[in-house]
Amino acid sequence: MKMKFLSLILALVCVFSLILTGCGKPADNVAETTSGTTPTTDPTTVPPTEPSAPEFDPYTNKTWMEDGSFKILIVGNSFSNDVMEYVFDIASAAGVKDMVLGNLYIGNCNLATHLKNAREDNAAYTYYNNDFGAWIKESKFKLSDAVKSENWDFIAFQQAPQTCGMVDTYKDLEELRAIVEKDCANPKVEFIWHMTWACANDYTGKFFVDYQCDQETMYNAIINATKYGVFPNEKITRVVPNGTIMQNIRTSYWGDTICRDGLHLSLPYGRILGGIGIVAATVGIDYDTIDLSDLHEDEKFLQVALESVKNAMENPYQVTQSQITK
Repeated sequence: MKMKFLSLILALVCVFSLILTGCGKPADNVAETTSGTTPTTDPTTVPPTEPSAPEFDPYTNKTWMEDGSFKILIVGNSFSNDVMEYVFDIASAAGVKDMVLGNLYIGNCNLATHLKNAREDNAAYTYYNNDFGAWIKESKFKLSDAVKSENWDFIAFQQAPQTCGMVDTYKDLEELRAIVEKDCANPKVEFIWHMTWACANDYTGKFFVDYQCDQETMYNAIINATKYGVFPNEKITRVVPNGTIMQNIRTSYWGDTICRDGLHLSLPYGRILGGIGIVAATVGIDYDTIDLSDLHEDEKFLQVALESVKNAMENPYQVTQSQITK
């Protein structure tokens, strides 16, 4: 009987000890990770505060108009080829009379490679330039030479498709921006972020597995990476929400067909849509009066494209259901 009583006392002491020290808390306090996604946080800790988004109004913030010319350079990859293709025509339709467009291209290029090229001043780019309505191509171009070539109003950066939803890969953005800034002739240049898009659900590329082969998962990862990888950079003044624009149009009658190969934007529809996003976020668009009929005769597509862009400009980091579903 005495032994049973002592055992009971010992058991109660053990239970009381566990309560005091935190019952069930993992001893190592190690978060699980999944390839291609942000590591999960310890459930016992408070998540970090979400950084504030850059605030801008393309209708009132028009320092680019001071010299009467709209000048934008994008440091990109094949996705920048997609969205820049029709910017000259769209900006012209928006009322811009004079412009210079620049696109520094390396296929599949990520921020880490752009930073390496900036540090080493490598002539690694194909440079596309457009100041009269047609693109001129130059090979073996340096990032520094492109930056110095014009008094750019906007210089845009973007991440590669594979890593656009991986916040840890955005660590090179601030150093890249700072190196580029040293070569800028325009002290009022705005550095902006081009938020790219999620793959089509039927995309078969190998990297899609990092996003569970799911479009919504990839889109949410892109939003998360933008918030935690871009927002903390105070000198990034605008975000071009093309990732949300593509998700918006996917809720319309257009469906999940805005990409030509599951990854790159369709010709010409996706490219027109991406170009509208660039112009809306920089010079601004009057959605009620802009006439894009010279770009395409499909009035219904142009209507849903403008709706998708307008909704994304109003709600850049969440999907808005289209009202044009049939």
